[in-house]
Amino acid sequence: RGREEGEEENVKRKENKEQ
Repeated sequence: RGREEGEEENVKRKENKEQ
């Protein structure tokens, strides 16, 4: 489950970087 949470945070960071 730790990997899933890390991936979700990574996606949110990527979206923030794109904005």
